[in-house]
Amino acid sequence: MAAGFAWAQLPLEASLPVLQRLAEVSVQPLPLIEAAIAAPESLSALARQAGLSGRKALIAALRQQAALALETLQDIDADVLRRSLK
Repeated sequence: MAAGFAWAQLPLEASLPVLQRLAEVSVQPLPLIEAAIAAPESLSALARQAGLSGRKALIAALRQQAALALETLQDIDADVLRRSLK
C-alpha cells in the first residue's frame, strides 16, 4: 500500500509496485517516484541528480512525494490512512 511507504512503514524496495500504480493514477507529476521506478538500482545517482545528500534524503523526498500524491487522490481520505498506520 502506498500509504505504508508514504508514512514510513514499508521500505522502498517492497513498495515499488504500488508506487508505480500511484504514479499511473496521480493527477500531478511524480518525477522522483517515476525515476526511482525506472531505475531502482541507481538510487544514489538519482539522489545526486535531485541535489539530495544521499539515499536517506532521497527516501524522505520520495515519501513526501507519495504522501502529497495520496492527499490529492479523489475518493481517498489520506488522514484516515495516515492515522490507521500509527
